[in-house]
Amino acid sequence: MKTTKFVSALIAIFALAFLSTLESCQKTDDQSTSPEAVTKSALLSSGGWVMKTATMNTGAPAGSVDLYVLMDDVDKDDIIYFNSDKSATTNAGEAKYDANQPQTTTDGTWTLADNDTKVVITNGEEVTELAVVTLNSTELVIEVNGYDASLQTNVTQRFGFTH
Repeated sequence: MKTTKFVSALIAIFALAFLSTLESCQKTDDQSTSPEAVTKSALLSSGGWVMKTATMNTGAPAGSVDLYVLMDDVDKDDIIYFNSDKSATTNAGEAKYDANQPQTTTDGTWTLADNDTKVVITNGEEVTELAVVTLNSTELVIEVNGYDASLQTNVTQRFGFTH
């Protein structure tokens, strides 16, 4: 009989502990943490971005070329930062071409344009517009269109990054 009361008491204690944890996990209606409340600018500047894909589409007949497999390994670990002060910097990562290469370089400034559908990077006189294909908390996909003089054709380059 004592064993039954003891087991019942243990079950009651565990049940109370379980119910109290459920109460502390209640969902709140705080809209400030919802994905809709996060701006594209905040997403872009939320940390470093490492390239995971790079392709170039030259159209028919060549089609799409995987540029990422052609890249040197030392370039694959570079981290790009779109800082909240609107500066753009690159961290060379662990692998470098030269030990004397600076770890971090400033690549100009950035801004979002056309209703946050483009990232515009200005570095001195050079201005580069990148179309934002995807931007969320874990993935950034950008695209640039232009004429490649060596191929004598229009090309589309697409780059995918992750945090």
